[in-house]
Amino acid sequence: MRISHNLVEKLLHPAFLGLVIWVIILSFHPVRFDKFKITKTASEILHNNVTFYYFDPDNDGNSEKLMVDLADPGITKLIFFRGDRIIDQYNFRFQPVHILYNIYFADYNHDGFSECFLFTANDDSIFLNIVDPLGLRKVIINNRFIDFRNRARDSTNPPSINPAGMYNRKDGVSDLIFHIGSGFCLQPRNVYRYMIKEDSLLKSIRSGASITFSVLTDITGDIVPEIITGQIASGNLEFDFPFTDQYTWLMVYDINMKFLFEPLRLGKHPGFLNVVPVRKGNICNLAVLNTYSGADTTEKSFLHIFSPEGKELLRKPFFDYDKTNNYLLPGKYPAGGTFYLVRNCNGEIYEFDGELNVIKQKKMPEVEASHKPVVLDANGDGNPEYIFNGKGTRSIVITQENLEDAVVYRHNAPVLPVITRLQRKGFPPELYLHFTDHGDYIRFEKNKLFYFRYPFYAGIYLLIFGLLSLLSYLQKIRLDHRRQTELQIASLQMRAIKSQLDPHFTLNMLNSIGGLYATVKNRQKADYIFGKFAKLIRDTVISSDKVSVTISEEIEFVRNYIELERFRCDNRFDYSIDAEPSFDMNIEIPRMLIHTLAENAVKHGVKALPGGGMIKISLRKEGNDYLIEIENNCPGDADKEQTVNSTGKGLKLISEMIDLFYKLKKVSISYKVDDYISKEGERWRKVSVVVSVSRV
Repeated sequence: MRISHNLVEKLLHPAFLGLVIWVIILSFHPVRFDKFKITKTASEILHNNVTFYYFDPDNDGNSEKLMVDLADPGITKLIFFRGDRIIDQYNFRFQPVHILYNIYFADYNHDGFSECFLFTANDDSIFLNIVDPLGLRKVIINNRFIDFRNRARDSTNPPSINPAGMYNRKDGVSDLIFHIGSGFCLQPRNVYRYMIKEDSLLKSIRSGASITFSVLTDITGDIVPEIITGQIASGNLEFDFPFTDQYTWLMVYDINMKFLFEPLRLGKHPGFLNVVPVRKGNICNLAVLNTYSGADTTEKSFLHIFSPEGKELLRKPFFDYDKTNNYLLPGKYPAGGTFYLVRNCNGEIYEFDGELNVIKQKKMPEVEASHKPVVLDANGDGNPEYIFNGKGTRSIVITQENLEDAVVYRHNAPVLPVITRLQRKGFPPELYLHFTDHGDYIRFEKNKLFYFRYPFYAGIYLLIFGLLSLLSYLQKIRLDHRRQTELQIASLQMRAIKSQLDPHFTLNMLNSIGGLYATVKNRQKADYIFGKFAKLIRDTVISSDKVSVTISEEIEFVRNYIELERFRCDNRFDYSIDAEPSFDMNIEIPRMLIHTLAENAVKHGVKALPGGGMIKISLRKEGNDYLIEIENNCPGDADKEQTVNSTGKGLKLISEMIDLFYKLKKVSISYKVDDYISKEGERWRKVSVVVSVSRV
């Protein structure tokens, strides 16, 4: 029992209760302290046909601005700014087929100044233009023919031209590696290496594989990079076309645009092929996700691991996925020892090792999983971040390289933004999001409040603990006050019943009862009186720890008391107790309240009359109040105003008891004493007690 009491005491302690409330609050109403935050710093209204980029071609820590003006049909204007001033303007024939992907910045000759690469196209040809805006401040390549553009019948789908990166040669210059994917167009569908120094172009062999992306990375461990491609089986070509898009193909090219190994056919139309390198020592295996999105139930989707030589090492079925919204990302850009599978638009992510074991599951906000994220060092910490398009393309989601600490920025524009980075010395970098008619400047940075999350959580707990401790202290004071009030009432009640339990009363009752038992004819009466006396003693003892009783219990106690007093007085007086049916006998009143008044009526009223008398107790309801009246005839002359001084102590006792009971129970009780002369000329005293339920 003691252990149980100690356990309950600990469970009800403010420290434990505060912990429980703290856990509930943080579970149902979590206060987020993201490690990073996005702040919108500015916005600007833009004209149509104008796109802005920021980049730092001279690597001095301050970005210059490039405006691409496509207002004049058939001409692309590149206008370079430093601050608000124009550095120079360059005009090129034709326009980009896709403004989002067809501009690229890199320092091909390693002179410390980045060049701007621009792809343009006319109805049947694709061209490359290169300008050095700050170094040589001239056009290096103008309308260099790359390939013919073969439009599909009844389609305006433009080719997709995407740089894969720069190949750094041993002679100190770099070559541009890129691919062209034609979508619904039949050709070109190739990867290219443009050697700027020699103005020479290498092109992969004729292929029908529809390339969706290309990655430049070394997978063989010889320091020379390879080109890894992803594909879509769009089903636009005939089956006999070389590497037709009726299937997906695992294709890896070397730096000379030759196949590293013979392409492997993995899936069929409609399907997707995602590839990422998975580093294993000095080499990289290839993690391949081959998904089929058609109606053929016999065609399956698989997750593979291939060696750099094109040998399948592992295969695992891939199921329960969104067929058009999934892709792979490397564990560390561009290649790590693990890789990520973005499973669907709901942001469900699985991290795999090189043995296709799931080592971790993650969750990030909903994204458009059909769009590859932009890889950019958004906050200038030297590590790349992923910038996803949020689901519905009305937001962007920025995560760390490990796809954690995601932050959402809602721009509410129904288009994908062109994203570049703005740098200014002495200021944190910003991202510039160019939309059709406006541009937003945002800052992705560490959230300083993130480091205060533990003090904040501790502060919430301490606040809850403090409030509970204060409430506990106030409750203790209230209980102590209540206890003191109860003790005072109990003390008054003990004084009120002293006369029933003192030796004089007890001995007289026992002697009287014993006298009855002395004769045989009075034994039945003796049993009756003894029962009354025993019940009086029993009720007194049982209710000794109570400060209140129901009126029913109090009336029963008073009835027994009066019966015993009548016996002691040889039945010289009579009594009556009448209660109306509407009177609520379950109302609680201070214990001994009616008894004290009845005791006064006996001791100082009818008991003092030589010829006996009468005690009347009536109970009735008047409105919301309950009225209890105790009447008795008194000694004294009818024509004299005589005060019964002996009742003063009893009435004072009642007044104190009533006041304390109101503090304890908030029940209003009042009484008054009236003396009157009956028709027979007898002196009577009436005590009226009013219990006001409406004030409870």
